[in-house]
Amino acid sequence: MLPPPYNIYEIVTSYAVHPDGQTIFMTTSYRDRPNLQRSTYSFNIKYCVWRWHDWVLPFRGQGHFDSELDAWVGLNMDDDICCCQVPSDIGSETPVELGTAQLDWQIVQDRFFPKKTERLLRASLTYMGRNKFCLVQSVIRKGAKERYPVDDDDACVLHLTMFGLKYSRVKELTVNIVDGN
Repeated sequence: MLPPPYNIYEIVTSYAVHPDGQTIFMTTSYRDRPNLQRSTYSFNIKYCVWRWHDWVLPFRGQGHFDSELDAWVGLNMDDDICCCQVPSDIGSETPVELGTAQLDWQIVQDRFFPKKTERLLRASLTYMGRNKFCLVQSVIRKGAKERYPVDDDDACVLHLTMFGLKYSRVKELTVNIVDGN
């Protein structure tokens, strides 16, 4: 297998699998500036070919393909739920300048924030299949030790929200809260 085209000073900050099941996209950042996205690469596992792209993935961590939306869904750097259409370009075999193209993406207007008495530590998104997602938020509860919450057995609380996404008539991304069934 060919080595990745990025260098030792870069880390992968977001990634997603193309619906073809054969291509993995990844956006990198410099290690010392993880919020400043640098490059996007793709690797086709069938042909063992790396490609460069002139856009960045709009989410952090994993993006999940939702076939009903025909889009990737993930959490952006501010833990907002975002969605972007899967790009149709095949990329370049040689390095390209980043930022010359923009993916078509949206942020969900419905926000799932902890109560004002809680502080968000981390959020993650899991695709449950059939247009269902689970948002997991780890928060510090009111009254917990602010300095060392991990040492306090009951300081952290998990919020789990199951939901689906759909486009409204005006093509805005909207949320359906779903039960566990």
